[in-house]
Amino acid sequence: GFKPQAGLFGQQNLTAPGWGYVTGWQQPTDEWLDVAARNRYISDDLYQTRPVLSGYTQNADARLTLEPFTDFQITVEANRVFTKNHTQEFRDTLQDNNYNLVHTSVNDAGSFTTSFFAANTIFKATDDNTLFATFMSNRAVVSQTLGAGAPDYPDKPGFKEGYGPLNRDVLVASFLSAYTGSDPAQAAKTNLFKILPQLNWRLNYNGLTKLGIFRDVFQSLNLTHGYKSTLTVNQYTTNGDFSTRNPKQFVKDNQDQLYDYYPEYRIPAIVINEQFSPLFGLDAQLKSGMRFGVNYKKSRNLALTLGDTRLSESKTTEITVSFGHTMKNVHIPFLMPKQIKPKKPKKGAKPEEGGIKINLGDPTDPQGKKKVGNDLKLDFSLSWNDRITQNRELGQGSVIPSSGSKALRLSPSASYTLNSNLDLRLFFDYNKTIPYTTAAFNNVDARGGVTVTFKLK
Repeated sequence: GFKPQAGLFGQQNLTAPGWGYVTGWQQPTDEWLDVAARNRYISDDLYQTRPVLSGYTQNADARLTLEPFTDFQITVEANRVFTKNHTQEFRDTLQDNNYNLVHTSVNDAGSFTTSFFAANTIFKATDDNTLFATFMSNRAVVSQTLGAGAPDYPDKPGFKEGYGPLNRDVLVASFLSAYTGSDPAQAAKTNLFKILPQLNWRLNYNGLTKLGIFRDVFQSLNLTHGYKSTLTVNQYTTNGDFSTRNPKQFVKDNQDQLYDYYPEYRIPAIVINEQFSPLFGLDAQLKSGMRFGVNYKKSRNLALTLGDTRLSESKTTEITVSFGHTMKNVHIPFLMPKQIKPKKPKKGAKPEEGGIKINLGDPTDPQGKKKVGNDLKLDFSLSWNDRITQNRELGQGSVIPSSGSKALRLSPSASYTLNSNLDLRLFFDYNKTIPYTTAAFNNVDARGGVTVTFKLK
């Protein structure tokens, strides 16, 4: 419905739609449309029903690498992504020839993700539902803050009218304050989409081999630690029942009983995902060739669904221990070919006439007395994984394990190279799984064998 024709620099007479519009720096959509209507840029034709579309994306990334001292690196990063897609119809709905254009069918939709920090509660005990109980008790504090000055609900002690225990704003602020260990009254005053990105980090240190007590033993020794967390709203949309002119409108049932205020946006779910990857990591190699490693990882995923008021909490703890060693010049008699001894010279013959001497052993040992072997590689891996997902009903306070298991894996192996064409590998894998729910059963899986690899040239 835009009537001016594009000309030089995409504008008509260098004025329409305006320099702000063609450079992407125009004022908010409603304000720009109102100006365009005053200049009669927009058609008031009855058949003009196509919506106005505008999109906004904010993407911020920051990364900093520091080296406070030699071989110790600290990487700090933060990021934030916010998108907003706006649609509306801007047209004359009265058709009274008065050119009266109005904003109708207004809708905003988008997503939001930011780096986050909630590590100060990830190690707290959950057997007694401490964090969830804090979440529930924070709701009254948030309600009192948001509804300051309003009367209390008669049937909901501690809650202000319009901000009941299942109000969206109350739930979000209570959830964030409980699982970040922050003040619920302060969280109530924070706009969800204006939360600033918080720092994530990764530490790496490989300088221990330069110290006297480690220099003579280790070839390499690397320590790592990392933390990464995000707060995500995968989707939000405008609530059609919310009015910017009268934001405090109650939800009513058929008996006109008052409930909570309409929220400005409909948010299906808000998710906190965090992981220590690893919480502690060690990779080392001795000068003898032996190598070993230890990795301890911990992660948590919290998903608050606001439609059915349910909290899904998944926690994972993983510990991995690995070992490896290459033994040089290992002689395994039954796998090694027999050496061919040189023929004795005939009586009276010269030494060089005694035939060709053949020795499959060490060329520095022509008599074949030294036992010569090949490399034997030993590897060992042990891992423990504990993963559980629990669903908590906010209205009932029940806790229901929905999935998860404890898993143990043991995997030793030995590899031996007979020659450039033939490799042997002896292996054994053991897996044991114990589920948290009755939907699955205990499972043990063990397998082992010998792998022979023959390579053609």
